[in-house]
Amino acid sequence: MLIVIRVLKRIQSLAIEIRRLIVNEDELKQICTDYIASGDAQAPKGAVMSLKIEKDSPFKVSVHIQTSEGQQIPFQMDENQLVTALIGYCALKMIPVSRNAKKTVKKTDKGMIAFDMVLQSTI
Repeated sequence: MLIVIRVLKRIQSLAIEIRRLIVNEDELKQICTDYIASGDAQAPKGAVMSLKIEKDSPFKVSVHIQTSEGQQIPFQMDENQLVTALIGYCALKMIPVSRNAKKTVKKTDKGMIAFDMVLQSTI
């Protein structure tokens, strides 16, 4: 019984920090283009010409990449790749991102794309 009480007290003293970065589809296209250009993605080099949200949970997008030869190549990006791309964007714009935060990407009810960072800590 004593252990349960301590666990309940510890749960009550949690602080939850939530940060949300909201971008539109055009901004996400540019973020994906920058991510692909960085060489971190296992994707052909080029600019993202179109972006379509395929799935909301887990978040997945389909992009068409135009190479320097003019070829358009379809490519799928899952939530992990999008999180990595958005972290790179935050680093470029000097937006702080906690290493320990749980990071997710989802579509908002207004059609925007939200990059959520949730960090729980005891106080």
